[in-house]
Amino acid sequence: IGYNLPDTLALAFNAHAIVTLFQVKRIFIAPFLHSHDFHLYYNMSSLLMKGRSLELAIGSGRFLAMVLINIVTCGLIHVLLAYTLFFLDIWPEEIYVASIGFSSVLFALKTILNKYSEAQHANVMGIRINIKWASWAEILLIQMIIPNASFLGHVSGILAGMLYVQPFSHDVVTKIEEFGIVVFDLIDDNFLDPG
Repeated sequence: IGYNLPDTLALAFNAHAIVTLFQVKRIFIAPFLHSHDFHLYYNMSSLLMKGRSLELAIGSGRFLAMVLINIVTCGLIHVLLAYTLFFLDIWPEEIYVASIGFSSVLFALKTILNKYSEAQHANVMGIRINIKWASWAEILLIQMIIPNASFLGHVSGILAGMLYVQPFSHDVVTKIEEFGIVVFDLIDDNFLDPG
């Protein structure tokens, strides 16, 4: 998880490069790159809060699978939205925008966590919001505070989280989660177990 890497722009999420140059690796690499210390610290503290709750509830293997599924889903939705805005001539330059960071996945995790929360309201930067709208409110606040943040990336995260919790996604998600559990168990047994 790095920042200020010399090739950051060459590895950043860029819808045009992903589609026209088939640089699909950007979907997988960009979430792990950050622009500066604060960006990295904010995202990792957010992952700690959301990840702890989710991992304790569903287990490490399923959580790993959830994160991997959302990395891919966020990237695909981001490409789809960028090209839709391009073809509709609403925000055509968005296909060329380079973005980095784990925020889209964090918004997906937040949306999933909010879906299963028993709470009716959430505190978003000191403002009490209905939990259904908390992620959307956070996007608006982030855009006001950090105008260069990837609005489309954040929206992609919320949409990926909404897709993840849909009943029609359940069978696919379950198969991938089962694979994640097997992989995590192999890693745990072979590399993490000192005995």
